[in-house]
Amino acid sequence: MTLNFGATREEYELMAKIASRAEGYGLDRTQTLMDLTVANNDTPLDLNRLLAFPSSDFIHDVVGIRNHLNRETGVLEDLFLPRCAKQERVK
Repeated sequence: MTLNFGATREEYELMAKIASRAEGYGLDRTQTLMDLTVANNDTPLDLNRLLAFPSSDFIHDVVGIRNHLNRETGVLEDLFLPRCAKQERVK
């Protein structure tokens, strides 16, 4: 299976800002950007909301995505649902 790294320009710009913020917490910027892109294609994320989250919610979602993303299927596993997940789910 091929992972879906598709994103609109607006989504990519927001994810880049999120990855930069995550870097301030010691997380790898590139890995965070890749994880967010793949996760957003499985579970649509409210990226504006994630970027504006207070630190505890921000770290919960970014680290949770990192820890629960299956890098072979692109699916968030273990029933993890980011706090910034949109109500509607694609699929």
